[in-house]
Amino acid sequence: MISSGFEPNWALELKCDGDMSAGFIDAFSGDGIKTTPGTVMFITENPWLLETSHPVTGTIAYTPGGCTDERGAVGDFTFTPTGAPGLSAPFYPFCCRMKQ
Repeated sequence: MISSGFEPNWALELKCDGDMSAGFIDAFSGDGIKTTPGTVMFITENPWLLETSHPVTGTIAYTPGGCTDERGAVGDFTFTPTGAPGLSAPFYPFCCRMKQ
């Protein structure tokens, strides 16, 4: 699952290959697009409250067809960040998409 934020551009990518991992994708710092691998811990479910080692914090909620990204694509999950490295509040919710 990848959740992409805009203004500034960054994303959180969650992967499950037996174990869950998190990648912080930074496209705002001026170094080009850089992915930093990390870990993720889920504290609650539905919505899923998460913390990563980057540290990115926030919730992912299942919102069937309830999220539209900047390209107009409809998504089923919404990420509401509460913290991200190098960024300060206010944070706004954005759509997540499943990647195969």
